[in-house]
Amino acid sequence: MTKTDGLVEQIQTFDFLASYKVERDPRIKIKLQALHHLQCGKSIQEVSDITLYNTKSVKLWLENFIAFDYEGLIERDGRGRRPRLAVEDEEKFKDALCKMQDKKGWEYRSIGNTRSAGGSI
Repeated sequence: MTKTDGLVEQIQTFDFLASYKVERDPRIKIKLQALHHLQCGKSIQEVSDITLYNTKSVKLWLENFIAFDYEGLIERDGRGRRPRLAVEDEEKFKDALCKMQDKKGWEYRSIGNTRSAGGSI
């Protein structure tokens, strides 16, 4: 008996297929499908081969489902790379960029017409 066998026993009562049919988020659907395969007796390695996700990810889905129930499958905010420019600094950056463009007399093109920063053409 492996460590994951004890975890898989804890999810035997949940109906993953019914939840899969009504879920709209494709990422959660993949997780529900993976958990259903585990529930049916497949190993974590087999499920990882089916879903094309790493075995660590599949085990993490299982642990999150056990710890937090269905909410554990939902991805939390704050995932991914942080922006280089803070949201509160974006407006200041846009203003500074517009001022620089006005000083240089740069041109910008809109659909169908061309304008100069200093006036009309």
